[in-house]
Amino acid sequence: MINFGRLTNIGLFSLCLSGAFWLSGCSISDSVGSISRSSESFSDSSKSSSKSSESDSKKSDNNAYENEVKDYTITYLRTNSGLSERNSFMKGISDVASQNGIVDWEANPKTYRAIGKGLKRQKSRARNTRCIKGNLPTAITVKWMIFKKATKINYRKIAVVATLVVFLFCINNAHAAVFHVIYIDAGEGNSSGGHLAVQLGENVFHYQYENGMIRLFKNPANAFIEDYQYRQNRGLHIADINISDETSEQLTDYFNLRLFSQKQYLKKLQSLQQDQLLLKALLNQNSSGQRIVSSAEDDSLQIAGAGLFFNDLEFDRPKPADECDTLRSSTQISNTLKRQISIDKGKTFLIDKITALRKDINQLSPSLENLDIASYQYAFSEHYGDLLTGFLALNVLQDDQPLAVNACFQIVDPTLRMNDLDIQNAERYKTELFRTAQSLLDSKRPDWGYALFVTVARLIVMDHSIQTRQWTFLFDNETNSKELTKEQIALYAERMFTQRRTDLEHLQHKAKEINDNAGNYERRYVELEIAANRYQHWLESDETGLLKFRSEQPLPIQSISSTRFLITGLTVDQLKIAIEHRKSAEESLLKNDIEKNTYNLVTKNCVSALFKLIDEAVDGQWKERLGGYIDTEINFVPFQAFESVESTYNVTKSTYLPAYRQQQLARLYAHEDESKVYLRESNIFSSSLYKYNADDAWFVFFTDDQILPRPLFGVFNIAAATSQSLFGLFNLPFDGGKNIKTGLRGILASFPELAFFNIRKGSYPYSIEAVN
Repeated sequence: MINFGRLTNIGLFSLCLSGAFWLSGCSISDSVGSISRSSESFSDSSKSSSKSSESDSKKSDNNAYENEVKDYTITYLRTNSGLSERNSFMKGISDVASQNGIVDWEANPKTYRAIGKGLKRQKSRARNTRCIKGNLPTAITVKWMIFKKATKINYRKIAVVATLVVFLFCINNAHAAVFHVIYIDAGEGNSSGGHLAVQLGENVFHYQYENGMIRLFKNPANAFIEDYQYRQNRGLHIADINISDETSEQLTDYFNLRLFSQKQYLKKLQSLQQDQLLLKALLNQNSSGQRIVSSAEDDSLQIAGAGLFFNDLEFDRPKPADECDTLRSSTQISNTLKRQISIDKGKTFLIDKITALRKDINQLSPSLENLDIASYQYAFSEHYGDLLTGFLALNVLQDDQPLAVNACFQIVDPTLRMNDLDIQNAERYKTELFRTAQSLLDSKRPDWGYALFVTVARLIVMDHSIQTRQWTFLFDNETNSKELTKEQIALYAERMFTQRRTDLEHLQHKAKEINDNAGNYERRYVELEIAANRYQHWLESDETGLLKFRSEQPLPIQSISSTRFLITGLTVDQLKIAIEHRKSAEESLLKNDIEKNTYNLVTKNCVSALFKLIDEAVDGQWKERLGGYIDTEINFVPFQAFESVESTYNVTKSTYLPAYRQQQLARLYAHEDESKVYLRESNIFSSSLYKYNADDAWFVFFTDDQILPRPLFGVFNIAAATSQSLFGLFNLPFDGGKNIKTGLRGILASFPELAFFNIRKGSYPYSIEAVN
């Protein structure tokens, strides 16, 4: 294999002719198969093909939730002067909890333990981790201000939590120094010229190109490596950097801080856009004096959880009977809850709360304070949405609303039939869910309505499961998840069959495992629900021919448009002023973003931005902390920067992880005649390791394991890619120019082969987990 860092002059020249396509080396965040969408939440659970790996690893790690809440608390306190913006802080906790399948985080002791750890870490940065008596009031304030109940305050619990938090302040935790620099080989498509990232602990940080901007992303290390090494079929070079525990902590904290600050900005920008959409919808309704019909423009105004009970197209229509007819369970659950609420809170509690919420929604007014600020605040659209979600959730309870017909499913399989122990533990879980539902009615968290939707829905499917002795689950798939067609599934039919069998075995294992530990029943139930959804997609594909592959999430979102439910007491003038105010603030934020974060091929690409961030994190002490300085003015190309790391930083070891195809080739060469393997696997027509997929440009020969014939093979590959572009000209009315673009990309990927340099390797975008 050619050393990627020692190219000839002619090789560099021909690579330069490939232009920015090669040199940038930055991933494109919205590309197919990318794991980049994980930046949408602070905990960064991946929403792509690698998402299942991440969710499985999180569920197997009992400390994942605590660590994420701790990190969130630290970064929130560092970017905000305190906890005065209570709703904003709690919404962040809700985000982290939902990523981990936790509905009622207020009742979870890990939440308070993690916040205590975050407070301890933040204080210890200034006080050298010594025990600080002054932290006791802080701990009590956090508990009192954020987590107390409206009518019944558990003073004993507060005292226990406060004592625990103080204890956590007085101990020191050891942090292992883990710092790796990762270079990903060049490849066609995403990050074509190679990519650079750093691993800190169990997470990988890297920059990606997004709509003309450079953004910081964070992914679980195992999911990141799996995505590039297997799905994108690219080798990874990893340099281990020797750093102190203090430096490791300093880097991790700073990277998390920058990521959080970026998220706050993006949330701020999104909230301004959401505010304008909502205000325009309210203005439309106010002007016409009647409810408005949902339009494409308003699709972004969503109510999370409402889709579990309401259908976007058939609101208020009778639900047809099917295998998941929950009318009986819904009525039983609602009546039981309402009876208990009536006893505990009074007969008119629900009606009074519904009336009060309607009044609050009607009177909610958009703030007109300065919106052009760095930190995120609880937005008007967010506040309105939370009130409306609570209002609808209470109406579902009041009206005994059954689940929507597309909200739940049963997998009828003899191996999954519930036994007596399953029923017994399910009944216990039902009791816990009843307690959660009642406590949410007094909750001070702003998004209690969504939590109530999920809790009541879980109660209904749990009751339905007990009645039928067959597991019933909520659909938790993403609305916009990628669907594979019959043709795409056929590409890897054998692997898909193996994966389907593996997913069924995984589901059966989770069904048996759910009773192993009563103390972790909720977490095990979430794992079972995810496994069931995963297998349900296979069953649905038998009828539809489409497969929603790896689209599960820990909690069901099931959002629907809010426009049919809108009410307001604001005047036309008030709405117009608020719209203009937010439009101006949005323009100001966008201008600032363009000035600071616009992508530049040399000065602000994924490499230069990454090393500038490292330099900021160590506060210029790169010699003492890392061993040397990486000059981004001359090290902005991924492979070049990685070579500088190896010669400059305190590197203790360098490791190469071969790409998936290279691994499989080595296996074949070890068991078969080398000449036969070479001839068979050298091209896409006879290869047993690769089936052409539409994500790759047309090509004929593999050149990642070829050196001398590489230029000759490159000629054939350029011809193939050129023919695809020509075909695209004739097919332009049907594919919108897709083949033209893909063919041009293939030409650029093949051109360096003329100078003995390889970029294209072929990708495996769908499923190879079963053969890993």
